[in-house]
Amino acid sequence: MDLASHDFWENVHRLLEASQPDDAAAMLREAISEHTEDDLADRARLLLGYIYIQGLHRVNDGIREYYLVGDRLGSPYAPLALLELVGHLVDCQRTADAILAARKLLLRFGHSLEASLCLDTLCDALGGAWTDRHTVESLAQLIDLVPRMHSSLDPLSRVVALAIQAAERDTNGATETAVELLAEALELAVRERLSSAARDIQECLDHLRASARAPVQGR
Repeated sequence: MDLASHDFWENVHRLLEASQPDDAAAMLREAISEHTEDDLADRARLLLGYIYIQGLHRVNDGIREYYLVGDRLGSPYAPLALLELVGHLVDCQRTADAILAARKLLLRFGHSLEASLCLDTLCDALGGAWTDRHTVESLAQLIDLVPRMHSSLDPLSRVVALAIQAAERDTNGATETAVELLAEALELAVRERLSSAARDIQECLDHLRASARAPVQGR
C-alpha cells in the first residue's frame, strides 16, 4: 500500500465514514509496516492513534502510536503528535498520562506553538478538576518547564491561576499545596525577571497565607 497515494487516504477515510474503524486501522498498520520510519509513516500513525483512542477505545495502543511519532528525532509531526495526545488523554480523563505527554512536549519543543497550545488545552480542560492536593501537585510538574516556552509570562500566569482556583475550593489540602506551588512560581518569576508576574504572585501568596491563618467563623 502506498502512503503517498491520494487513493489510499481516501479509502481509509471512506472506511471511517462507514463506521469500520477496525478495517481502517488494519489498512494503516499494513501501510506503516512497508514504510517504517519516515514522515509518511508518522502521518499514518497520527491517524492510527486517533482511531485506536476515539474509534476503538484502545487507549494504550493509541498512546503507543503517538509516542512513536513524538519520540522520533527529526519528525516534523512530533510536536503535533504530542499535542494531539494531550488532548485525547484529557478527553479520556487520563490526567496523569496527559501531564506526562505535556512534559515531554514542553521539554522537547518548549518554543513551539504546539507547546503553548498544549498548556492552554491542559489548563482549559482540567481547570475544573484542580480541586485537591494531588492535582495541584501535578501543576508543579509543569512549573519548571515554563522558562523553556516562547513567552514565560502567559504560561506562568495560567498555572498560577489554576493554583489559586484550587485553593479557593480548599479541598483535601489544596490551599497548603497551592501556597507551596505559588512560592515556587514566585522564585521562577524572580529568576526570569518577570517583575509584573512576581508582584501578582506575591499578592496571591499573601492573601492565601492570610486566609489559612484566619479563624473559621462560627466556631
